[in-house]
Amino acid sequence: MAERLCQQATAADYEAAPTPLEELCRISLTARDPIIHVQAALQAIEERLGPPAQYGGSGIGPSIRWQSATNTLLLDQGSGGLQLSVHRSDELADREAAAFHHGVGSGIHQVATYSELPYLWQLNRHDSGTPATVAPLPPPASDWLQLEQSVRTLLIALSDQLPAQLGTAGVGFNLLNHADRDRVLAVLCNPDDELMALIDTTDSPDQWSPGHAEYEDGMTSRGWHSKIPLARWWEASFPHSIKGATALATLIVRELRSRGARGPADLGLSNLSIEETLDTGGLGRDLGQLFLPGLGVSH
Repeated sequence: MAERLCQQATAADYEAAPTPLEELCRISLTARDPIIHVQAALQAIEERLGPPAQYGGSGIGPSIRWQSATNTLLLDQGSGGLQLSVHRSDELADREAAAFHHGVGSGIHQVATYSELPYLWQLNRHDSGTPATVAPLPPPASDWLQLEQSVRTLLIALSDQLPAQLGTAGVGFNLLNHADRDRVLAVLCNPDDELMALIDTTDSPDQWSPGHAEYEDGMTSRGWHSKIPLARWWEASFPHSIKGATALATLIVRELRSRGARGPADLGLSNLSIEETLDTGGLGRDLGQLFLPGLGVSH
């Protein structure tokens, strides 16, 4: 089915509703572990089409794409589970660009939350043959509440979707606080570890300086867990769960506000990466070009 849709699509296929994978399988998939479900679908399609050009996910499930000269085959999540559909690549790109351009809010053409955007994260594989591109980004979150919700939703999606699509690969990115001399707050999501945030405090008072105790009390009261002594950074770790993602999103927003940021427009984004995790625990090769339109922060 995937091979035909990608390589020999008819005019009716472009107009048809997505086909649930359940209808294409000889056994029921609904009761299976969601990770195994996605991995099984990926394996079956890769046997015919090779690895996808783009991995990714929305607020409700995966958004994985294979591309031919003119078509995009999309494996994503519908109301009935995983589904397949085919699109003319230029038309799909235009529709998604419009959705990102209108952004999130209460406007007539806007979606209500970041989780309703076409995708929250996307990886363009280096070896996919897909030209490097710049994904359309929605405007930054309109306020702190919306930013906290967008960060929470993205962290949940990454925690749920990375293991099924990319095994032990981990995602990292830096939030820059322009109101605080671009201080770095790094966020890491590695399936083998907990969700983690780290913040650069190398300019903080050392242990022999006045104000040291008060500074450390302030860090712990805002939710940071411990200081990394030699690096003089602070870290906080949370489990891969809705509760953990909620706690980390709350900490991030609280910290940015405490350091002078007036709103999400005062923030920037850098060092987006998605890398293999080695058996030794270290990082392996960079897997491709990562976009995070669901974060609610502009580059």
